[in-house]
Amino acid sequence: MEPSIVLLTIPRNAALSAPVELTYDNVAGIILPDAWDAAPVSFAVSIDGAHFHDAYTPDGGEVTVSADIAKPGRFIALDFGAVRSLKVRSGTGASPVSQSQDRTVQLVVTNAG
Repeated sequence: MEPSIVLLTIPRNAALSAPVELTYDNVAGIILPDAWDAAPVSFAVSIDGAHFHDAYTPDGGEVTVSADIAKPGRFIALDFGAVRSLKVRSGTGASPVSQSQDRTVQLVVTNAG
């Protein structure tokens, strides 16, 4: 199945995007915009579209892309399945980093069906 692109925007002077409805598609990756204020990337996810939680790995670490890897224009492979809605954060849950301008990120999604 062909992947598709879903756009999310982190508004100027904010660190968290509005949610995007994924209807349980699989998130295969993220592409950061050409302009990105240096910061790691993390995620808030929802299985019901209403209640969001920071994403963690089974070993207790927050799902993050380090600032060393989170570079403008780079494709970063992810593996989120069974997520109904997702928000992208600049920074971590404990240390969000506001972006100086609107930043539109691209999620690469594949159909879960």
